[in-house]
Amino acid sequence: MAQPDAADFAELPPPAALREWMRRYQDFVATKRGMAEALRAVIASGAINSGHTRERLEVAIATILDAGRADGTLRTDVRPADISAGMAGIMLTAADTDQATRMLQLLVDGLLARDSA
Repeated sequence: MAQPDAADFAELPPPAALREWMRRYQDFVATKRGMAEALRAVIASGAINSGHTRERLEVAIATILDAGRADGTLRTDVRPADISAGMAGIMLTAADTDQATRMLQLLVDGLLARDSA
């Protein structure tokens, strides 16, 4: 399973695209979970840089976030790094896939633009 690309969800409204992209990324992470310790060791050795992965994540998030800002459905005061940090925390601490899914939905709900009435 490959890491999802934000362009795959361009036809969806931005909040739905963000939800679907997060769900697919969650699936991607779940398939790699067994490799987590080995990956940490490789990163610690300096053989690969986790910054490249973070950069790819944030580019995908920015693409969806920009579309949501443009149509007014997503908040303008959130950075892609804020979202990727929230996703990482959720995926590292969730007890199971169902809990991770609920927590990711909470994250998306918190990113929805609010009327300032």
